[in-house]
Amino acid sequence: MNRWISIIGITPTGRSDLCKESQKIIGSSDAVFGGERHFNIMNSIIPDDIPKILWKSPISESISEIEGFRGKRVTILATGDPMVFGVGSTLSRYFSKDEMSVLPAPSAFSLAAARLLWPLTEVDCISLHGRPIVSIRSHLANRKKIIALSNDGKTPGEVCKDLIALGYGESIVTVLENMGTTSESITTNTANKWGVSFSSDLNTIAIECIGESKAKIFAGGIGLPDRAFSNKGLLTKREIRVLTLAALKPNLGQLLWDVGAGSGSVSIEWLLSNPNNHAIAIEKDQTSCDLIRKNSISLGVPRLMIEKGTAPNVLQNMPNPDAVFIGGGITDDKILRICWSRLNTGGRIVANSVTTNGEQKLYKFSEEIGGRMIRIQVSRSGPIGKYIGWKSLNPITQLEAFKQ
Repeated sequence: MNRWISIIGITPTGRSDLCKESQKIIGSSDAVFGGERHFNIMNSIIPDDIPKILWKSPISESISEIEGFRGKRVTILATGDPMVFGVGSTLSRYFSKDEMSVLPAPSAFSLAAARLLWPLTEVDCISLHGRPIVSIRSHLANRKKIIALSNDGKTPGEVCKDLIALGYGESIVTVLENMGTTSESITTNTANKWGVSFSSDLNTIAIECIGESKAKIFAGGIGLPDRAFSNKGLLTKREIRVLTLAALKPNLGQLLWDVGAGSGSVSIEWLLSNPNNHAIAIEKDQTSCDLIRKNSISLGVPRLMIEKGTAPNVLQNMPNPDAVFIGGGITDDKILRICWSRLNTGGRIVANSVTTNGEQKLYKFSEEIGGRMIRIQVSRSGPIGKYIGWKSLNPITQLEAFKQ
């Protein structure tokens, strides 16, 4: 199949950084797609007789227009490296690798790292473009280095406010504006002394995290304290949560169903374990759904999807999971069977029960599918009168099964 779509990464300098192959592709195109800023940069390079088509918002709404040129030569203009939080990643979901070719320019991450002498392998690279500021929280930890693509000129100030609120006010923040242009500038200060209310819309933020002794740490966040989650009593306790996540085995880019999510603690920590993971929290109670949303935002994973409804009904139109967690009371083994049938090959199912009725259902189901059962008993030290003693949590029966 012909590679009829060419995605070309450009820099603010336009022609001077464009290789001859890219210039030739643009000049022989039947149509060129891009944003207004791309056309401002490349206007002198694109022949007048070639249609210049502006992206729609969201970009996915332009897919049908691109399809209309199938069989012809289409050029897509992108900023920097199209495959790094760029349009190339979006288009790869709609077109095959046999239809597209990509000619990247240096990404903003590479340009920023080169100026700061930061090895990119030691940096968390994230995008805040079109995303909530709180998305940065899941990357915060003392001495972590972060490079973030900004949404606009207000983003650096908003990031600094969030850093201060979370105990990272001493973090060193560098804002790199208009990299690669004659108006390039670099501003550095600590978050709590950041006095710039507005930067150029074309800016990239670099952060060296310096946390106070009580700074909140979200990065990698398995085993957050119970107090990190707003809840109304429906919470998988920290010690149980750690063992549950260990059994679920979060892997890069995988999807978790959290059935009967309660406060969302398990699905939130699943997302915190890897920025490319996905999770759907299923909960029938609206108040609990509101708490899950509140927790996901405060802990930096607003991408958590929440489905209000009762399993198994709400599961019908959801994508098949790589892992399933069923918490709370197991009152109906039908949910276990449906989740198991939908689980992808190689996936894991983990179910916890605090009742003997639920335990019986887990034991029977385990015999059918060959799962493993464990009993978890946790005691925490606490005051007993004027002394310290042990206080036991409710024992948990846990089923863990791997689908071959």
